[in-house]
Amino acid sequence: MSKPDFMSPEHVRQMNRLLGASADVAAACAALDRDYVLTYELSDGPHGTEHWVMRFDRRLGVSFSLESPPASDVTYVGDWSAVVRAAGAAREGVALDPAIRVRGDSSVLAHVADAFTAAQTVATVPVEFPCSSGDPAQ
Repeated sequence: MSKPDFMSPEHVRQMNRLLGASADVAAACAALDRDYVLTYELSDGPHGTEHWVMRFDRRLGVSFSLESPPASDVTYVGDWSAVVRAAGAAREGVALDPAIRVRGDSSVLAHVADAFTAAQTVATVPVEFPCSSGDPAQ
Protein backbone atom coordinates (compact mmCIF):
# COMPACT_ATOMS: atom_id res chain seq x y z
CA MET A 1 0.00 0.00 0.00
CA SER A 2 1.42 3.38 -0.95
CA LYS A 3 1.83 6.18 1.55
CA PRO A 4 -0.20 9.36 1.09
CA ASP A 5 1.50 12.65 0.36
CA PHE A 6 2.08 14.81 3.43
CA MET A 7 -1.01 16.94 4.21
CA SER A 8 -2.94 15.54 1.23
CA PRO A 9 -6.68 14.91 1.66
CA GLU A 10 -5.95 11.19 2.26
CA HIS A 11 -3.34 12.01 4.91
CA VAL A 12 -5.78 14.36 6.64
CA ARG A 13 -8.51 11.67 6.57
CA GLN A 14 -6.11 9.14 8.14
CA MET A 15 -5.07 11.57 10.87
CA ASN A 16 -8.65 12.59 11.64
CA ARG A 17 -9.70 8.92 11.93
CA LEU A 18 -6.90 8.26 14.45
CA LEU A 19 -7.52 11.48 16.36
CA GLY A 20 -11.25 10.83 16.64
CA ALA A 21 -10.60 7.43 18.21
CA SER A 22 -8.06 8.63 20.78
CA ALA A 23 -9.06 8.92 24.43
CA ASP A 24 -5.74 10.67 25.17
CA VAL A 25 -6.43 13.40 22.61
CA ALA A 26 -10.01 13.82 23.87
CA ALA A 27 -8.80 14.14 27.48
CA ALA A 28 -6.11 16.68 26.56
CA CYS A 29 -8.64 18.80 24.66
CA ALA A 30 -11.23 18.56 27.44
CA ALA A 31 -8.67 20.20 29.74
CA LEU A 32 -8.31 23.28 27.51
CA ASP A 33 -9.67 26.61 28.77
CA ARG A 34 -11.42 27.16 25.41
CA ASP A 35 -11.37 25.96 21.79
CA TYR A 36 -8.45 27.01 19.56
CA VAL A 37 -7.68 27.15 15.84
CA LEU A 38 -4.12 27.03 14.51
CA THR A 39 -3.55 27.62 10.78
CA TYR A 40 -0.69 27.36 8.34
CA GLU A 41 -1.15 29.66 5.32
CA LEU A 42 1.38 28.54 2.75
CA SER A 43 2.09 30.27 -0.54
CA ASP A 44 3.19 28.69 -3.80
CA GLY A 45 1.76 25.24 -3.06
CA PRO A 46 0.66 22.80 -5.76
CA HIS A 47 -2.74 24.54 -5.85
CA GLY A 48 -1.64 28.07 -5.01
CA THR A 49 -2.05 29.21 -1.41
CA GLU A 50 -2.77 26.23 0.82
CA HIS A 51 -4.25 26.17 4.31
CA TRP A 52 -3.52 23.51 6.91
CA VAL A 53 -5.85 23.93 9.85
CA MET A 54 -5.68 22.23 13.23
CA ARG A 55 -8.72 22.63 15.48
CA PHE A 56 -8.56 21.97 19.21
CA ASP A 57 -12.14 21.51 20.40
CA ARG A 58 -12.95 20.78 24.05
CA ARG A 59 -15.85 18.49 23.06
CA LEU A 60 -14.66 17.01 19.74
CA GLY A 61 -10.90 16.76 20.24
CA VAL A 62 -8.33 17.62 17.57
CA SER A 63 -9.07 17.63 13.85
CA PHE A 64 -7.33 18.73 10.69
CA SER A 65 -8.75 20.51 7.64
CA LEU A 66 -7.39 21.83 4.37
CA GLU A 67 -10.01 24.60 4.14
CA SER A 68 -9.30 28.22 5.03
CA PRO A 69 -10.96 28.88 8.41
CA PRO A 70 -13.22 31.89 8.99
CA ALA A 71 -11.00 32.80 11.96
CA SER A 72 -7.79 31.51 13.48
CA ASP A 73 -6.16 32.22 16.83
CA VAL A 74 -2.71 32.03 15.26
CA THR A 75 -1.62 31.73 11.64
CA TYR A 76 1.83 30.63 10.56
CA VAL A 77 2.57 32.17 7.17
CA GLY A 78 5.28 30.83 4.91
CA ASP A 79 6.36 29.17 1.70
CA TRP A 80 4.79 25.75 1.06
CA SER A 81 7.95 24.01 -0.16
CA ALA A 82 10.08 25.36 2.72
CA VAL A 83 7.55 24.16 5.30
CA VAL A 84 7.18 20.73 3.67
CA ARG A 85 10.97 20.34 3.53
CA ALA A 86 11.25 21.32 7.20
CA ALA A 87 8.51 18.85 8.18
CA GLY A 88 10.23 16.05 6.28
CA ALA A 89 13.58 16.89 7.84
CA ALA A 90 12.01 16.96 11.32
CA ARG A 91 10.83 13.37 10.84
CA GLU A 92 14.49 12.49 10.24
CA GLY A 93 15.60 14.39 13.36
CA VAL A 94 17.01 17.35 11.42
CA ALA A 95 15.95 20.93 12.21
CA LEU A 96 15.42 23.26 9.25
CA ASP A 97 14.17 26.84 9.57
CA PRO A 98 11.17 27.27 7.26
CA ALA A 99 11.20 31.08 7.81
CA ILE A 100 7.62 31.27 9.09
CA ARG A 101 5.97 34.54 10.09
CA VAL A 102 3.43 34.51 12.90
CA ARG A 103 0.13 36.37 12.64
CA GLY A 104 -2.13 36.45 15.68
CA ASP A 105 -1.60 35.15 19.21
CA SER A 106 1.81 33.49 19.36
CA SER A 107 1.02 32.05 22.82
CA VAL A 108 -1.57 29.62 21.38
CA LEU A 109 0.93 26.79 21.00
CA ALA A 110 1.74 27.00 24.71
CA HIS A 111 -1.99 26.79 25.57
CA VAL A 112 -2.55 23.70 23.41
CA ALA A 113 0.84 22.04 24.05
CA ASP A 114 -0.51 18.92 25.79
CA ALA A 115 -3.25 18.40 23.19
CA PHE A 116 -0.78 19.08 20.36
CA THR A 117 1.67 16.50 21.74
CA ALA A 118 -1.10 13.92 22.22
CA ALA A 119 -2.32 14.53 18.66
CA GLN A 120 1.18 14.28 17.23
CA THR A 121 1.78 11.01 19.07
CA VAL A 122 -1.48 9.47 17.85
CA ALA A 123 -1.66 10.80 14.29
CA THR A 124 1.90 10.71 12.95
CA VAL A 125 1.59 8.22 10.10
CA PRO A 126 3.97 7.23 7.29
CA VAL A 127 3.77 9.71 4.41
CA GLU A 128 5.63 10.77 1.29
CA PHE A 129 7.06 14.27 1.39
CA PRO A 130 6.64 16.02 -1.98
CA CYS A 131 9.81 18.07 -1.33
CA SER A 132 12.67 15.91 -0.15
CA SER A 133 14.78 17.50 2.59
CA GLY A 134 17.83 15.98 0.94
CA ASP A 135 17.18 17.53 -2.46
CA PRO A 136 18.67 21.05 -2.60
CA ALA A 137 17.01 21.66 -5.97
CA GLN A 138 13.56 21.53 -4.40
